[in-house]
Amino acid sequence: MMDSSFVLLASIYTISAGPTGSYKTVGNKVMFDDGSGSLQHVAFNGIGLTCTEYMMKPGMDDKNAYPGYWAFTSCFGGPSSSGGPIQLNKEPQNVADYLLNNYVQKPSTTKVVYETPFDQIAGYNVTDIPMHRPIVRMPMTGSCYLYDEDVDTGNHLDYVNTIDALVQFFTDKDIAVVLDLHWNCPDSTKLGCTPDQEAKMALASFGGKPGANAFWDAISAKYANNSYVFYELFNEPYQNQYD
Repeated sequence: MMDSSFVLLASIYTISAGPTGSYKTVGNKVMFDDGSGSLQHVAFNGIGLTCTEYMMKPGMDDKNAYPGYWAFTSCFGGPSSSGGPIQLNKEPQNVADYLLNNYVQKPSTTKVVYETPFDQIAGYNVTDIPMHRPIVRMPMTGSCYLYDEDVDTGNHLDYVNTIDALVQFFTDKDIAVVLDLHWNCPDSTKLGCTPDQEAKMALASFGGKPGANAFWDAISAKYANNSYVFYELFNEPYQNQYD
């Protein structure tokens, strides 16, 4: 369920309050504002989750007790029964415990001093050692978030509400979240997303449905006031014939 490495693309504008402060960007740096009037340079360390991009894709629960069963029992959460409420399982708490109980905010090692121009690429030197703060990366599928027919339960709000529960869980614990558009549509789909790989990168439309632009319109509106939420616009993007 966890991937130990990922690339973070930070938000490019300031967003308002988070649980104990707020994040903002200054140039190429992410800064943390704890309300004291000073900004602290931040370097994120964290965990990349897996399964949240495919936990409710079509056909995921063909052999299980009810649609959404696999997400609830084997991923991080989902419908707790057939047509039941969305609940998280124990795994989000396990991730939070790992991050919060094995964490060093200020490293004891001395940072290498880079010479020009590499000091600008690295972003900081020995006089600017950042505070380390926890983060999780959460891969997602656009079609599951937007459309009923591409969710195994037949209701895209099951996927939306599970993602939202995870976002709220982690940010309430002072852990930032990167929402990653991993796929526009999964490798098993009812929207006719063919050819499969190209559909995953479509901006305007895929399978006759609005694509990545519509997804980010929905996500950015939903989390506009939570500065603990960052956006990774596309996982491993490449050009395709759709747009």
